[in-house]
Amino acid sequence: MVLTDIFALLYDHPVYRQLVEALAARPPQLPTIPLGVLSAARPALLAALHAHLQRPMLLVVARADAARTLAQQIQLWSPHPEAVLRLPDPDALFYERIAWGRDTVYERIRVLAAVATWPVEADYRPPPILVTSARALMLKTIPPAELRATMCTLHVGQRINLNELVTRWIQLGYQPSSVVEEPGSFSRRGGILDIFSPYQPRPVRIELFGDEIESLRTFDPLTQRSERHITRFKVVPAHEALARYGPKAWEALKEIDLSSCQPAARTSFEEDLEHLRRTERFQGIEFYLPFFYEMPAGPLDYLPPDGLLVIEDPLELGTVMDELDAQAQELLQELIRHGELPSGLPRSYFTPQEMQDALKARPHLILSREGWETPASGLGDAAANLPLETLFAPAPVYGGQVKRLAEDLREWTRTGACIVLISRQAARLGEILADRQIAFRTGAPLPGLEELGEAATLAAEGAETIIPQKQELPHAGITLIQGSLAEGWVLDHILSSLPVEERAIDARIGRLLLLTDAEIFGHYKPEPRRRTPFVRHAVAPETLFFDFQPGDYVVHIEHGIGIFRGLVKLNLDGVENEYLQVDYAANDRLYVPVHQADRLSRYVSVDDKPPVIHRLGTADWSMVKRRAQHAVEEIARELLELYAAREITPGFAFAPDTPWQQELEAAFPYVETEDQLRAIAQVKRDMEKSKPMDR
Repeated sequence: MVLTDIFALLYDHPVYRQLVEALAARPPQLPTIPLGVLSAARPALLAALHAHLQRPMLLVVARADAARTLAQQIQLWSPHPEAVLRLPDPDALFYERIAWGRDTVYERIRVLAAVATWPVEADYRPPPILVTSARALMLKTIPPAELRATMCTLHVGQRINLNELVTRWIQLGYQPSSVVEEPGSFSRRGGILDIFSPYQPRPVRIELFGDEIESLRTFDPLTQRSERHITRFKVVPAHEALARYGPKAWEALKEIDLSSCQPAARTSFEEDLEHLRRTERFQGIEFYLPFFYEMPAGPLDYLPPDGLLVIEDPLELGTVMDELDAQAQELLQELIRHGELPSGLPRSYFTPQEMQDALKARPHLILSREGWETPASGLGDAAANLPLETLFAPAPVYGGQVKRLAEDLREWTRTGACIVLISRQAARLGEILADRQIAFRTGAPLPGLEELGEAATLAAEGAETIIPQKQELPHAGITLIQGSLAEGWVLDHILSSLPVEERAIDARIGRLLLLTDAEIFGHYKPEPRRRTPFVRHAVAPETLFFDFQPGDYVVHIEHGIGIFRGLVKLNLDGVENEYLQVDYAANDRLYVPVHQADRLSRYVSVDDKPPVIHRLGTADWSMVKRRAQHAVEEIARELLELYAAREITPGFAFAPDTPWQQELEAAFPYVETEDQLRAIAQVKRDMEKSKPMDR
């Protein structure tokens, strides 16, 4: 059994079936009314609606943390977790002139591109579920039509014009680079092109045979080694603010009076406006994003006409939007008073009233008990008999009282209920049930966030993700599943009014109970938050010079001791790159590319005496290295003897984790970081070896 099998039980509930039939009508017959759905059951309900309707969905949540949690929970329920997308909030507040983080920039354009392109990829992609918060909803961004017009898909066997392709990439905001390591960059080496599209979790290497694409391979941005062949991939803009639309932003802002600004702020604005006029990308361009397009769009504009709009709580959403608006206006006035912003700056976001009008203009579902203004509940004319707010009920809470849990499980089993227990301590829970002679079956474990990320990776790399799902009809009795869900719930009266011939499930099942760690043990431990696909899992060479300060003595592996002067940019053959400047004797100067920064190390001395600086190209450094090499060989010989003795010395091998150890770890109430989990696994692996651990 998997979680999606529960959808069959849900579909046989008359209230849910009525809701699905109303939404499936063309046009939908459901009026805009609050449904009053239990908060714990909302992820399951939304995933089920998505699976049954097969239509795009936009879920609007008031706050960013709630949007993140809802998206993760829906992924666990959905048969297509890669279709669940969350649009991140911008890093800067409205009117705040700071650059966004790269991860935010790339994740936002990836999500928007995935939603914008679905109508033309519906044959091999499930419809998307876009989850957004109030702040992301209010931000003005690139219209979907403009975004679709800028994207292109490259595939094996396609003929291209190399110069035109490179020019197009530059227009999309990609930066030429000698080595492709970050999204938004590309390189060209003869008949080989490397490009890192934000839509892809890995950069892609394009090999040409003449003007034809011979192969496409992903590669590791750290090692530059090819990994796997793919048949196609999508190139999307590197940024929501396309620099080629900069002149439009310049036109909208050029008449603004900058006389009230501080000199530094005025100079900065003038430089930015000049960059916009010249269609150049620059640091902090996100501040001008709302002015790039004549008709800017928001996430709501990305929902197709037949898509389903779902608002979790309109009252909370309205309150948060009002708070964001008041905060933005207060910040604007403060920045104007301090001369950081000019007066007369156009509004950079959709107002709360504009957003409410736009949301109300589209048919939508409301999950909370209260609507935009007055409380209401029910479903159409059948509200008196089939209130949707009673579809789900809260699950009973035991708080670790195992005896009471066992008694209730026996009673529910006797009455023919379908009981699903989801726990990170499934092994421990299974022992508890077995000790009390309570029969149960095990279901498929829930995927972790890493597995969900792998599904998204396959989808982004062009793998067809619409795969027939093998479903099993739920059975009465207890099913135990390893995993983590936030909360449980109860579904009653499943077959109360359906004719026998329309029932898809066992007629004995009249009740479904879903219990999680929150109800059974009294605590919920979420999955560790997964890093974005763009964060590296190893140290890049350029991170090695972050601690260098101008004036520090450094050692280059080939040229010897020099003085570090800082980071400089040089333009060679039209390609701008960053270099580390190291000075030597007689005004000799060395420029080290940042991707070769691992060739530099800090000079360490036993005393404060400054080292001797040699000229470049002399034999002095070679003589120093030869003397050091002899000394190193002596030390290496001693270490080799030491480690040889350690290698043949028997050590104590600890046993692998026992169920008790696993239960103890599962009961730990805090969420470990990825680095902590990796360190724990590595230490355990060494402890289980029959030789002394060397850490």
